Amino acid sequence: MDRGRRAAGIRRHDGRRNAVPELRRPGPARQHHPAPHVQIGRARRRHGEHYRDRRAGRQFPAHPVGHRHRAGGAPAHRPGDLSDVDTGEAGTGMTSQAKRWPAVEARSISKAFGRYRVLRGVDLRIEQGEFLALLGPNGAGKTTFLRILATLSRPSEGRAWINGQPLDGDTRRVRQQIGLVSHQTFLYGDLTAEENLRFYGRLYRVPALEERIAELLQRVGLYERRHDPVRTFSRGMQQRLSIARAVLHDPPVLLLDEPDTGLDQQAARMLRELLSLMGTEQRTILMTTHQLERAREMSTRVAILAGGQIRWDSPTAHLSTAELAEAYMELVERRPTHP
Repeated sequence: MDRGRRAAGIRRHDGRRNAVPELRRPGPARQHHPAPHVQIGRARRRHGEHYRDRRAGRQFPAHPVGHRHRAGGAPAHRPGDLSDVDTGEAGTGMTSQAKRWPAVEARSISKAFGRYRVLRGVDLRIEQGEFLALLGPNGAGKTTFLRILATLSRPSEGRAWINGQPLDGDTRRVRQQIGLVSHQTFLYGDLTAEENLRFYGRLYRVPALEERIAELLQRVGLYERRHDPVRTFSRGMQQRLSIARAVLHDPPVLLLDEPDTGLDQQAARMLRELLSLMGTEQRTILMTTHQLERAREMSTRVAILAGGQIRWDSPTAHLSTAELAEAYMELVERRPTHP
């Protein structure tokens, strides 16, 4: 017996090889304990305390895991979730928090395409409810600047904010704050006017969408053509529908890149009347244009972009067209361009 145990190589409990091995009863399964910082976070959420999202730099109310609603049924706001963002006052699309920030702020924005620098440290601040017309010659960088503000292009240097939201942060939150009208209408020709607005409205989760579509089509004068394909519309009609698309989600900031380009006199007049009406709705508007007289009449402030920088900035309350033309000629037509 001892010889067999020795051959099997079995050790005794006192270290000798011929001992019978001790049998151990299997214990309970090993449990996983989360890291200390995870335990603390769960405890805070369990007791309804607030936690801080370090990436966003904001404080959000805690809620139980797996539940989207706080006690009382109000939707819980989560970082990066735009489905339940407070739209603020009706008709303004502006939250009470956004009113504390400038609508648009750009600091040292530069943009280069290879060796060619289009923007050279643009600094601009637009307060809530202002209508600013940005003037400048072809190639001055007006469209490039608006594309940066619309998060369609990244600056080479500098930073910018829309209602306090940094452009280099969550672009979904920034785009919820803006509406863009440019040379490209972003409309689908095979869809009707109503179908185009319905498509974009579902992307932005616009509440009471059908009522909102009918309201905007009446305002832009296209309600009677709501069932017609967009490809049958004239350039002016498409541009008016593009404005309806841009304000569909009621953004507080509207970016217009020469919206009257290619329009006849009647279409341009209807477009100006529509933009003037929107300028009275506490909506912030930034519009690029070549028309000095139109810029002075429609806006509350005029700025001139020349040499890649804002060279001139003035309110239009006591500004004459002659003074604006003189400043434009001095800064633009008599200033040599640099690569």
